[in-house]
Amino acid sequence: MGSGLIIPIEERCASLRDFLLDQTRAVTQIRKLRPTLIPEEAAPFLYLCFPWIHVPAGSDQETLLTISRKEFEAAGFQGARVKEQLEIIRSEDKHLRECCANIGQLAQFLDARFIAPSVNLLMAARSKRCSHESNGTTFA
Repeated sequence: MGSGLIIPIEERCASLRDFLLDQTRAVTQIRKLRPTLIPEEAAPFLYLCFPWIHVPAGSDQETLLTISRKEFEAAGFQGARVKEQLEIIRSEDKHLRECCANIGQLAQFLDARFIAPSVNLLMAARSKRCSHESNGTTFA
């Protein structure tokens, strides 16, 4: 009974795991180097992806998205590459394709379920390590 709930490997995207780990590292690095770039209340990965995955309603919106793209690229986020990878993941992964109607929904799902929680854990561990180092506490 339980084995019927497992998604067969041939229906999964082979590059998903590496993508999730890479994006977790990228978002963590941006949060570390540019702490004010991503608002605290934002879903960080979706926030960074937005300028590449959103279809602008007009030229004013396109201008704002272009400004954001440049700012995020300067911080090290590879938005065009991420968009391509999201499209590949959605096309190769049957389960995610059935759950997510577009790459915006996929980005939100991956952010909420893996990337944001992982980034939060890494940032908390980094903060804890830094506070222990600043007060002279060491661990064996």
